[in-house]
Amino acid sequence: MDVEERTELQPVLAASPQHLQFGDFDTEKLPEELPSATLTITNPGINPLAGRISPQVSWIQVDPPDFSCQSGETSQHTVTLTPETPHAWQNRLYSYEYLLLLNSNGGSFFIGGSYTAKGPPLRTAKSTLSLKHWVIPFVVVILLAAVLTILFFAIPWGEKQPASPDILFTQGAQTVIAVLTQTAAVQPSPQATTSSVMVSILPRTPVPHSAEAAHPLPNTPWPRAEYPNPEQFIKDYYREVNNRNYEKSWSMLTQKFQQSCCSVAGNDPYQIYINWWNTIERVEVITAYIQAWDTNPAEVYTVLQYLSQKGESSEVFNIYRVVADPDKKDLKIDEVR
Repeated sequence: MDVEERTELQPVLAASPQHLQFGDFDTEKLPEELPSATLTITNPGINPLAGRISPQVSWIQVDPPDFSCQSGETSQHTVTLTPETPHAWQNRLYSYEYLLLLNSNGGSFFIGGSYTAKGPPLRTAKSTLSLKHWVIPFVVVILLAAVLTILFFAIPWGEKQPASPDILFTQGAQTVIAVLTQTAAVQPSPQATTSSVMVSILPRTPVPHSAEAAHPLPNTPWPRAEYPNPEQFIKDYYREVNNRNYEKSWSMLTQKFQQSCCSVAGNDPYQIYINWWNTIERVEVITAYIQAWDTNPAEVYTVLQYLSQKGESSEVFNIYRVVADPDKKDLKIDEVR
């Protein structure tokens, strides 16, 4: 089977609508009437489609989160807002581009959504202040204004940065947005989330020159029948990691990636690798889907659930770039981003 035929037989991910309309989020009716919307997933391709819907914010629920469609079939999913949905400003339209990530063997993309916050205005406490109560705050405000004025003229101002979006994404969601939109990495929000999020396998360092770097392993496409399935290969890698079989999992990385992920201050990269993974209790591969068989190298989109030794849980999105080893008829992870 050649590359063109394999491409034609691939499943295709399609979803409607691309932007969910939740209507009114009325705080006076919560939690009896939580707004919801229906997302329909379709497979206009040939082979079976399988994937998962991952919320990118903590205040969205999806039922069911997984989907599987034969050619021409559809799958319907209910997306519901929770009581924690942002609604600080009443009678205002909230609109977001990155509420859900659809990750599948037929492609991956985001679904947005919007709603209008309804309800009584936020109440503020009323009190009558005497002269002695407002003199001190007034003096403090005057002094603060003077200091800010001095700083404003003393600090050289460069190009203004774009305003931050009116939404608190998890760090994992910010990483997904940066990867799929091909933009620079999004910096974590200063507001802390409930769990720490690990984005990459290990800290990145410059890749030193090596014999393998000068003669890289051949990329895909490769004869599918002669090599392991890339999706299963990623699952096998984390099975070895969970079993603490680090010698085997280390061998599933290219030499280039071993150096780029684990070379720290002249220490043994393999020992750095072991030390880091010993801080992780377990990794669950929630989804792992190759995006196309005709790309060089093959890209496997994954959603992982990390559980640290401290009991902290976090969900991470990664793209694994996989190459083939023709001598061993095996695959290797060459890059993670």
